[in-house]
Amino acid sequence: MWGKIAVGTRCYAQPEPEFFVSFVGLMRDGLRSGDKVLDPVIRWNVVTALKMMLDRFLATDCDSLLVLEDDTVFRSADLEALRASGGEYGILSALFAARRFPFNPQVFRSVMRSKNSVDDLRGVIDVEAVPFGFCLIRRAVVEAIQKRNKARPVRWGAADECFSYCEDARVVGCRVGMNTGVSIGHLTPGVKVYWNAETGKPEMDNDNIGK
Repeated sequence: MWGKIAVGTRCYAQPEPEFFVSFVGLMRDGLRSGDKVLDPVIRWNVVTALKMMLDRFLATDCDSLLVLEDDTVFRSADLEALRASGGEYGILSALFAARRFPFNPQVFRSVMRSKNSVDDLRGVIDVEAVPFGFCLIRRAVVEAIQKRNKARPVRWGAADECFSYCEDARVVGCRVGMNTGVSIGHLTPGVKVYWNAETGKPEMDNDNIGK
């Protein structure tokens, strides 16, 4: 459905140990034949880092890019679950909780945060933007944005580079979605927080890397 996947990572300082454990598990158990692992982009600002990652992805023969952030926690099976869904989407993210109280899921049905809610998180849903913590992007979307925006394929915009990239993706005709059945962890200082779509509450996981 998403073809061969290139795994790209943005690291800003040093990866959290929990991320390292998740990453090793993904490399060991979560990839298919033909998938590739890109060199991580380190110590660049978020806009430049994303652009560098996209350029490295386009230099491969992979069909889709998995964007990882170094403050996430996930299971190797999460990639398999994500890539088995969302065939109609150009960008598809796992469910991702904020790292600050009240730890609400980063579900942006509208880029106006006041219009978003945590209700009706079932299956794959349409959104206007997603965070790029654990997110698939199709090659066709990247190429269309590169062609349209030329020298500035990634920009900061009104909110952040993730919002702006999703906006550009929708402009070139792709749908942006979130698979609420794939919940990954976000590392707060010393604690991993997940969003439980069934209970509608955040869950703090102090003991386990995965769920």
